[in-house]
Amino acid sequence: MTFDNTFKIALTSYAKINLGLSVPFRYPNGYHHIVSIFAPIDLADEITFFVTPPLANKMANSGVAAGDDFKLTWENLLPSMFQNEAVNRAFTEEYKNNLMYKAWVWFMKFINERGVFLPPTMYHVHIRKKIPSPAGLGGGSSNAACIIVALFNYLRQYLESTGVFNQNQWAALQADLQKHCIEPGADIPFFVDLLLNKPQASLISGTGEVYGNLPGLKISGILGIPPFGFSTPGMYQAMEKPVLEISEEGAQAQEYVQGRSKKSLHCDNYIICNLYSIHANYLSLYEMLCKDSPARRLDKEGDPGQIIDIEENKAYFLKNEFIGISEKLYPDKFLVIENMRKAAAGRISPCTQGGSFKGKRISSMSGSGASVFAGICGADGSNRQLRQRLEESVAALKKEFPQAHWLVFSTMT
Repeated sequence: MTFDNTFKIALTSYAKINLGLSVPFRYPNGYHHIVSIFAPIDLADEITFFVTPPLANKMANSGVAAGDDFKLTWENLLPSMFQNEAVNRAFTEEYKNNLMYKAWVWFMKFINERGVFLPPTMYHVHIRKKIPSPAGLGGGSSNAACIIVALFNYLRQYLESTGVFNQNQWAALQADLQKHCIEPGADIPFFVDLLLNKPQASLISGTGEVYGNLPGLKISGILGIPPFGFSTPGMYQAMEKPVLEISEEGAQAQEYVQGRSKKSLHCDNYIICNLYSIHANYLSLYEMLCKDSPARRLDKEGDPGQIIDIEENKAYFLKNEFIGISEKLYPDKFLVIENMRKAAAGRISPCTQGGSFKGKRISSMSGSGASVFAGICGADGSNRQLRQRLEESVAALKKEFPQAHWLVFSTMT
C-alpha cells in the first residue's frame, strides 16, 4: 500500500490557570515536586499542522522560520503590550529555542528509539498566537503539546496507510508517550492528556504528571495579565525545600478510588505523609468548588485550610507558594499584581448581585507567572447576564490598570 505523505490537522491550544499550588519538597536532581489543579480556559492559540513531501514546499519570504525539515509561521495576535522584538525572534530566527520545535525534535527521537521511523517529509506549523508569555498560563507548553499530538495523529495515519497498524501496540505507545512527554517540558503532560481526551481540570503532581481528571469544574471570571513576567527557574531556586531521597516514580505510587487517594506507598518520612495530606486537601478543594452548597468553616477537620483563605470580601483566596516567592524576589512587581488581584476580586461580587448566580468567589495568581484571576465557581459561564457584567468589570479594570491586559474567561469542561 502506498502512502501519499500529506497530512493536515487544526488544534486549539488552550491556556490554563492554577487553582492553588503547593511545593512540598525537591528531588536530589534539583526538580521540585508540585501539587496543583490545572484548569483549561477559553483563551487559546490556534495551531495548524501540515505535513507535505519535501519537494512540494516553497518557503515563504517573510514571517517564516525554517530549517532541517521543519518550518514555523505565525500570526502575531498578541495584545500590543506583549508585541516586541524578543517575542518576534522566538517565532522566526530563534525558533529553535521555541518549545514547539523542541517538541518536534523530542517526538522524532521518542519514536525512533522505539523502532518507528517516518518517511522524509516537510513539517510546517502555523500558529495564530493569542496567549501572552511569560504569564503562568502555560501557553508554550500548550503549543508544544499540540505539536506532539499532531505528530501522533500523523504517525497513526502513516501506520494505517502502510498496513502495519496494530491497535494493542498503538495503545501501549500512547501510554508510553503520555508518560514521557514531560521530558521537553513540565506542563506538557496536562495539555497532551487534554488533547487526547477532553478539556477538563486535572490534579497535577510530581514534576508535572497528570494525577487524575477532575470533570465538571466550572469557573467564569476575570483574568489580568501584566506587561512583565517572573523567572520560573529563579523562583524555584529561591525556595528552601527539603530534599527527599525517593524516585519520582515512588512518589507517584498512589492509586485513586472513586476520586479519592488511597495510600499504597509505605514510608515513615513525614514529607510523604504530608504529600498524601496535600493531595487529599486538593481533592477536597475540588469538591468544594464544584458544589453550590455553602462552604464549610475552614477550622473544621477535613477542610482544605492549607490551600485557601477567606478574604475580607468573603472570597476564597487560593494559596500559591509562588506568591510569597514573588513578593520576596520582585517586591515592586508583586505589589502591582496584588493590587490587580484585589481589584479583580472586588469586582466579582457585584457581578453576582440581583441574579440567580450560584457559586463561590475565588482569586489567586496563576502558576509562577504574574497573571492574576478572580472568578465565580459553579456559575453558568454561558449566562449572558453574568457575561455582560464581567465584561463591564473588565472595562473598568482597563481604566484602573491600563498597562495590563484584561479579559473575561471561562474554564473548559
